[in-house]
Amino acid sequence: MNYNFVTMHYLEDAALGSMVEFGRHVFADKNTVYADTHRAEFTAAEKAEMGGWDYNNWLDLEDEFNHL
Repeated sequence: MNYNFVTMHYLEDAALGSMVEFGRHVFADKNTVYADTHRAEFTAAEKAEMGGWDYNNWLDLEDEFNHL
């Protein structure tokens, strides 16, 4: 089986599982405290490797597209 195909589905399953977990807490608690306070913890090196954490980069990119 194609490795990329398997990888995509494993990540899709993990994302869906987390969304359902958050949703269950929100509906049971009737508030968003769990969603607002529960975060995955990443080291600075992991964040740098993943990218997309510095919102200023996104604002600069958006500004570029607004001027096209």
